[in-house]
Amino acid sequence: MFYIIDTLYFETKVEQKQYKEAFEKTLLLNSAITYRWYTATVFFKQSSKIKWTLLCLMEAKDKQAFEKLPFNQNVTIRREEMLVPLGFWLTNEQWFVKAGLQIVEHLAVEPEHQQAFKDIMLQNNVPAMRFIINNKRWCQEFIALETKEVFYHNTSFPEWNHIHLLGMKWTGILQYRADFDVALKRQKGITFKNNHKQLEMIRQVVYKAMTRVEGNITARIDYQTEKVPFILKQESPTLNITEKVD
Repeated sequence: MFYIIDTLYFETKVEQKQYKEAFEKTLLLNSAITYRWYTATVFFKQSSKIKWTLLCLMEAKDKQAFEKLPFNQNVTIRREEMLVPLGFWLTNEQWFVKAGLQIVEHLAVEPEHQQAFKDIMLQNNVPAMRFIINNKRWCQEFIALETKEVFYHNTSFPEWNHIHLLGMKWTGILQYRADFDVALKRQKGITFKNNHKQLEMIRQVVYKAMTRVEGNITARIDYQTEKVPFILKQESPTLNITEKVD
């Protein structure tokens, strides 16, 4: 599967609604693309005064499905292709709607720390999330994406190279630290505090937002398997980006 993310900014809700409706018409005409909208509601963290307001996650089996994807530079912060090297687990849509809390994190990891970040994620965080998903049940969705290629970035906004999407019940807010601590000790003999300290040294949280979600994407990787697959290795043609949304 191939994944494209548009991170967008709008001055008004009216402009956002109009863009979303126009863009969605194009997506609906292309049955090869499934998608989700993430609308930012509350920011827990931000490294910049200016914030994104809308994010579209798009999925297709063939990268060519994205070749005529509409593009509007005036409202686009960033368009990028994403890899899924760290973790990808989707629930069924019925549970997702009831999840209650949807978190989007934009993360910046310096190039020299990329491998260290992946090692911590793959060795510590992903097994811990697997334990929580399988045993604690307050979290049933975790999507960890890494930037593969940036097609456009508005330099007025900060940069990032990872996006994490988390779907959880509200009770997870109270259980998160304790359950993660238990899982990390079981998996690696490390505490939540020490693991978090390691991450703080090598990555910056550019944005951490609570969102409202609409739409659905379809791929599913079984999180109960021990192997975390790299599912985007094949080479494909460069995207052609048109300049406006009709």
